[in-house]
Amino acid sequence: MWVYIAVQGWRTSIAVNSLDIAGATLHATIPWYTHIYTIPFLCLYPLLAYAYYVKYDQWLVSEEWTFLACVSLGAGHALSFLVTKWSTGARAWITTRKASTLVDADCIRIIPHLHRGKGDIVLLNKKDPQDVSTYTFSYQRDTYNICSTSPLAFERLPYPSSGKPPLSTFLTPTGLSSKKLESLHLFTLFMLVVFECTVVWQRVRTLSEFRTMSVVPYPIQCYRDGKWTEIQTDKLLPGDVVSVARQQTETTVPADILLAHGTCIVNEAMLSGESTPLLKESIQLLDAKENLDVDGNHKNAVLFSGTKILQATPSTQLESPITTPDNGCLGIVLRTGFGTSQGQLVRTMIFSTDRVSANNLESFLFIGFLLIFAIAASWYVWVKGIERDLKKSKLLLDCVLIITSVVPPRVTHGIVSRPIFCTEPFRIPAAGRVDVCCFDKTGTITAENLVLEGIVGVDQHDAKKLTSVKEASRETILCLGRGSCSGQKTTLEALAWDLGKGNVQQVTIRRRFQFSSALKRMSTLSSLPGGKTLAAVKGAPETIKTMLSSALGMKEMEPMSVDKINKFPREQVESNLTFAGFLVFHCPLKSDAVEVLKMLADSSHRCVMITGDNPLTAVHVARDVEIVDREALILDLKEDATHEADLVWRTVDESKIIPVNPEEPIDTSLFEEYDICITGAAMKQYENRPAWKDLVQNTWVYARVSPAQKEYILTTLKTLGYITLMAGDGTNDVGALKQAHVGVALLDGTPEDLQKIAEHQKFERIKKVYESQLKISARFNQPPPPVPPAIAHLFPDAVQAQQAAAANLQVARKRNPMEKFDLAGITDKLADMEDKLGDASCAAPFTSKLSHVAAIAHIIRQGRCTLVATIQMYKILALNCLITAYSLSVQYLDGIKYGDYQVTITGMLMSVCFLCISRAKPVDKLSRERPLGNIFNFYVLLSILLQFALHIATLVYITELSRVFEERGPIDLEAKFEPSLLNTAIYLLGLSQQVSTFAINFQGRPFREGISENNALWWGLVSASAVAFSGATDFMPELNRWLQIVEMESSFKVRLTTSMIVDFAGCWVIEVVCKYLFAELEPKKMVTRGRERREKRRAQQEVEKANGIGELEAKKNV
Repeated sequence: MWVYIAVQGWRTSIAVNSLDIAGATLHATIPWYTHIYTIPFLCLYPLLAYAYYVKYDQWLVSEEWTFLACVSLGAGHALSFLVTKWSTGARAWITTRKASTLVDADCIRIIPHLHRGKGDIVLLNKKDPQDVSTYTFSYQRDTYNICSTSPLAFERLPYPSSGKPPLSTFLTPTGLSSKKLESLHLFTLFMLVVFECTVVWQRVRTLSEFRTMSVVPYPIQCYRDGKWTEIQTDKLLPGDVVSVARQQTETTVPADILLAHGTCIVNEAMLSGESTPLLKESIQLLDAKENLDVDGNHKNAVLFSGTKILQATPSTQLESPITTPDNGCLGIVLRTGFGTSQGQLVRTMIFSTDRVSANNLESFLFIGFLLIFAIAASWYVWVKGIERDLKKSKLLLDCVLIITSVVPPRVTHGIVSRPIFCTEPFRIPAAGRVDVCCFDKTGTITAENLVLEGIVGVDQHDAKKLTSVKEASRETILCLGRGSCSGQKTTLEALAWDLGKGNVQQVTIRRRFQFSSALKRMSTLSSLPGGKTLAAVKGAPETIKTMLSSALGMKEMEPMSVDKINKFPREQVESNLTFAGFLVFHCPLKSDAVEVLKMLADSSHRCVMITGDNPLTAVHVARDVEIVDREALILDLKEDATHEADLVWRTVDESKIIPVNPEEPIDTSLFEEYDICITGAAMKQYENRPAWKDLVQNTWVYARVSPAQKEYILTTLKTLGYITLMAGDGTNDVGALKQAHVGVALLDGTPEDLQKIAEHQKFERIKKVYESQLKISARFNQPPPPVPPAIAHLFPDAVQAQQAAAANLQVARKRNPMEKFDLAGITDKLADMEDKLGDASCAAPFTSKLSHVAAIAHIIRQGRCTLVATIQMYKILALNCLITAYSLSVQYLDGIKYGDYQVTITGMLMSVCFLCISRAKPVDKLSRERPLGNIFNFYVLLSILLQFALHIATLVYITELSRVFEERGPIDLEAKFEPSLLNTAIYLLGLSQQVSTFAINFQGRPFREGISENNALWWGLVSASAVAFSGATDFMPELNRWLQIVEMESSFKVRLTTSMIVDFAGCWVIEVVCKYLFAELEPKKMVTRGRERREKRRAQQEVEKANGIGELEAKKNV
């Protein structure tokens, strides 16, 4: 994508070739003393001093205005500086000026695309100011240099694989020269992700388990200056020739390396999520004129950074241009650092999504709404106080107290207590608002292992008969490992070993034509025991069908030499084949997948599958878990398509095929008849068309999609206003996990693994305590304490080091009594015991330690519970704060005060309620009803205002009523508390109002435990109600006197008690009516589509099941 920026002067336009950058502007920094937070305030501070010391009586007049002037000036100075840290636009306006030419500019403001990270102002590096071709800038760990001077254009720093050079470039590598290294820029893979934190201790503790992502450099053989040299992997540069061998310790590939000679077996689970080992072959036998395509046709010849080498075998049939010293495979470094595949994924983790707190804007609007009442109350106090000639400093303090009393304290969110990590707790409420749940297939809904069920098409009499692998010839069985054993035959028999006779015929593979997603097949040439050559092909049935002479196909040919095999064309191998049968594989669903996805569908969530697998497989699995419950229609490329835009709609059995033109509007009537599946190839044609929005809201299965397309699907759903959840298990899901509002990484853990993790954490705690003991002992010149028995068996070297340090200390103390023991010698032996987690877990805010799909339901359940608790807490705090503002203003000026015992009892009871109100546990069943998704809405505001109005009305009524029953003397705001009828009535009514605020606005079922199930809260409210009504009715006179409650006349008791009941009942009616009329709880149309059909089908299945059981019982009785 080219982004053009108009610039006046030397060049008319600048282009940035990047998918991440939406725009850029040239700027020149201005001196620091000209910034808005420098010169203006250098003038304002002396002006304030002049006003205070010289013009105090004319300008400031009083201490109150002096205080406000100082606070305003200090706050303005701080905000003018901090806004440059918060906003890139403000930073550009305050600290730079627009530059008219590239030569005049010294920095560039970068504006990224949506969801591609934060904008920034980056320095323009000028190695030679007179030569613009040397200008570069760095953004998001990538360096951009000028790739064209006419027109002027920037692009990412090129690597040897950039531009797809011909393979002949790499067939005769010469390595790098040390003289060339001076002009190269070295990128080190920045693997430790530092998270911004809202709850620091929580996130630091959790992130400590993710920091094992860092790759520790290790030595590797590198061919430089015409000789092999051992260097560290973090010193590798693009173009280096290296020897790739399996290391003794478990290490990962340090860079993207092209295999020039030899073969490797690698585990790419960290990148693809698939745990099946893959065979990588060199480019030796490929056409030298082919252009290198690292992520396409030549992917099988590239070792990607972050993957693990299981086996490295140098070729014995082909001569290597350079002999490796350690019998490893010859490789050429293509990309390092953030340019590698894993590096780009790490960039996605760090920069893709800005971390913002849930409901942040709404919280500010809600607080602003409350501040309106606070300011009004403060103004009332100020005006009335001035009229009474009260001290202005005391009035100012009262106004500040009123304003701060309506700002609710931060509401803490509950953390998931299941075996789930949560690195970003503020995302938990978002889980309660999820509309769309997106799932990867392999490793998330299904298990990772493929089960070979057998072979179909072998039986001549029954073509559909499934033949077990055990009944097939040995040629169909793959040897996954080999070894040797020694000993007596009787010993082996005692160990239940069955040793074969070794008369199995061996087939040796001489050449492989690797599987290609474009060709949908792979083939091999093998040597048979008779000297003949066997050509075998496997691939998609529709592809193999065209190659059969009389799907899996084979043919025998005459013996061939090694040289002839190496030059034999693939087209001749894949022709005139004999059909050999269909391999039938089964990928089992996870045990809880069906139950969990049904629960999610029934609880107003739309489940979507996004996978890189075949569309037929994806639709089949989607039907098993009820993502698809109608006939599926697949949008894919037409067979034998000659153009990328040749698309068709086809059913699974291809009984219906409808041609599609991507340039025309999509036929939306199909959405009413079919469940839609779309492939990545078809999706590519619709991504930037208007029809894409309709398509993405009606597609339940995505197949053959790339990681970038997964990310695009999530960003589109977010743009359309849906709250998204993404569940995945591999690094290919990282982009989607980051873009989703709620990303969940499922680790391949077991309960036994959890026990090991718990033991590991226990040992880590003991180790840290012991290290602290060592430091204290060293500080006070004491001998080292012995290693704790709980970890002594894990660190035998540390035990020996401690004993040696203690013995050496005794000898050294004879020469120098102040000598200290060797602290480092012991601590170095305390090796780190950390289990490495995958990239997906580092990218996702939530990581399940177990691979169970039930983790998704747990997170949504906790999210709903937390969301309900957050909204109810805001409502309760809002009502309490508004009543407090009224009490601190109007009632304060009326002389109303509370006694010490009254405040103590009320505070204790209400503290229990506040403590326990968020402790309600979520219910196990996810309800169809959805919780309220936001705070700032008409229902919440209207309910709060009406309840507040009713509370104020009853307070005013009781205040006026008390004046009828008791005469009032002059008001002295500084006088001590004295019991009176007015104080008593307002205290009891206020206590009752606090109880009603908690009880009525508490939200329990169907999301979490009801108020009566929360024992502490229930009995706290009952106790507070008992105190209020006992005081109003004078039921316990001794308690009333202790609480400094005065005696009341019977008629006043009746009216006070009635007011309390009316206030409680009226607030309950207000809450129920407002929720019924104005609460927006209905899910979006995309979520509810197909609900009635699904429920009708299930009801019919229940009836059929019941009828079937009835028939069986009837037959038994007969």
